[in-house]
Amino acid sequence: MSLQIFQESNVYHLQGNLTDTTSENAFMYFTEQLKNKSELALNLDKVEKIDVKGMATINDLVELAIKENKSFTVSGWGQKDVIEFFFLTDVA
Repeated sequence: MSLQIFQESNVYHLQGNLTDTTSENAFMYFTEQLKNKSELALNLDKVEKIDVKGMATINDLVELAIKENKSFTVSGWGQKDVIEFFFLTDVA
């Protein structure tokens, strides 16, 4: 399934799959959007699948937002998994 992106207010709603086949285009789209905004907000409620490449794309967007001193938020069903992916570490 492809990925569709809808903007409502200042939130971008993703629908479909954020995977190897859709991640590059999504990154390019959001990179362009971030140039003209002070923040980027993604909603994952309608995302059916996120693979490793999709998570890497979200990571790249986080890094870009930090580099550009802009706000980045994620909401929706996958929010907890995304937060855990980026902020929890296994301490031995």
